[in-house]
Amino acid sequence: MAVPRIRAAAAATVATAAATAAVLVAACGAGENSDAVPFTPVMAGADTLRSAGSAAAAFHDVPGLTLLRETVIDGAVEDLVSVGWIAIADDGSVAVSQSQDGRVRFFSAEGTDLGAVGARGQGPGEFELMNGAGWVGDTLWIHDGRQSRISLFGPDRTFIRTVPTPNLLAGATVGSSSVSALALLADGRILGRTADLHEEGTTSYVVLGADAARWEIMGEMAHVPSVSTAFRFSTTGMSGSLAVPYAMRRRDAIAPIGNRVAYLTAAVDGEAAGTFEVMVFTTGGDTVYQRGYPFDAVPIPAAVADSVIEAFASAPFAEQVPGLAAMIRSDMEIPPLYGPIEDLRMERDGTLWIRLRDTGEGRPYLVLAPDGSLEGLAMFPTNASVYAADRDAVWTVELDEFDVPSVVRYRVAGR
Repeated sequence: MAVPRIRAAAAATVATAAATAAVLVAACGAGENSDAVPFTPVMAGADTLRSAGSAAAAFHDVPGLTLLRETVIDGAVEDLVSVGWIAIADDGSVAVSQSQDGRVRFFSAEGTDLGAVGARGQGPGEFELMNGAGWVGDTLWIHDGRQSRISLFGPDRTFIRTVPTPNLLAGATVGSSSVSALALLADGRILGRTADLHEEGTTSYVVLGADAARWEIMGEMAHVPSVSTAFRFSTTGMSGSLAVPYAMRRRDAIAPIGNRVAYLTAAVDGEAAGTFEVMVFTTGGDTVYQRGYPFDAVPIPAAVADSVIEAFASAPFAEQVPGLAAMIRSDMEIPPLYGPIEDLRMERDGTLWIRLRDTGEGRPYLVLAPDGSLEGLAMFPTNASVYAADRDAVWTVELDEFDVPSVVRYRVAGR
């Protein structure tokens, strides 16, 4: 079976949605169950959206999805800390990660506290860095990237065992042999991602089996173009890279059950400017769809680009490295357009939730059906982000003025 590849033409003009600040990447070598109250208007007129400078304006003909706010798990009452992910079980309950504590909290669909597992540490059932999670039947798996292992918990939330996830890849022919585990599949294999497997400048999604030390490739799902979003520098005695604001990093999303991967690119210049492309493929290597969608291109003003570059060049770090400030001023490039996409979520039912840039009306999510057709546009408050969704329910994390997270469940009416 042929390994799917995303079109190279789109790859050449990729830039990514909006990072807000410069980040140094490398240097120096019980819940409240409310009545179902419809949330605000889910779609505003195109003129309002355009005036807000949003990619959502291109989708003014897409039907709005009505959201009914049904369950609120109050973060202050439940003593919640930062939420890394939410995983929906078959019975509608959710596992909510609390990375700061190394714990996972469980709640029913109505917000009832069902208990917790985990602690910060290196013992069985403990975590240092919870990268992701999902359900295989009634078993919850949680990946700890720092400890290179997956922990399994049974339906009664008892620890079962760990599965090692070595970081080295056997069979790489070009570049690095490192691999990142993404999901545990129902058959016990692992979905992973690696760079430059057989061709420089590509990212490969692979299905892996593992021996005691190195991953063995069991099958390759797709090769897609890697996207560099870093300003790389090399001066006397120091080299490294800086993340470029507004530059588009890779956007991919893994279905919680690991059966699908979505990959998104956006064109910000050339003939394809103002479009983004989504490719969805299966663990069997089949392309489900590969389609382009328009967005309203919003230019980044020159004054904004200049001020960003100057902020980099004037930073204490840049001034302390000989020649770096001058290099930033002469060589750093800011993309010409704001990226249209802020986040991407592939859900259990095969829908894809694409977060567009905020508007004056709220935070819009474009929802693609499992076949890639436009299903609807959902508008949330700007303090809310979608963390998980199923056919008729969406779980969000909403921050208050003190950044305390609450977990909120919406029902999508009419689905």
